[in-house]
Amino acid sequence: MKKDTRLLREAYRLAGVREYWLIDARSSEIRFEILSKDGDAFASSGDPLAPQTSRVLGGHWSLTRARNRTGRFSYSLDRTA
Repeated sequence: MKKDTRLLREAYRLAGVREYWLIDARSSEIRFEILSKDGDAFASSGDPLAPQTSRVLGGHWSLTRARNRTGRFSYSLDRTA
C-alpha cells in the first residue's frame, strides 16, 4: 500500500491524474478511498469506511463484499445519487 499511498501519488500528480481510487480489502473491513486532486496535492473524499464521492465520475460510491456460494469473496461497487 505504501507504493500507492506515497510513491505513486507524486507521479500521478505530475501526470495530471485528477482522481484515483484506493482499495484495501486485506482485513475484515474494506478501506475504499477516492483521492481527488486539490491544488498541488490529493485529498481524500472522506472516511475510507464510508461511501466515497467522485468528482470525476460524479455521485457517491460504496464498495461491499460478501462470500459467494463457493466461499470466495464477491465485490459490488454501487453508485448512489
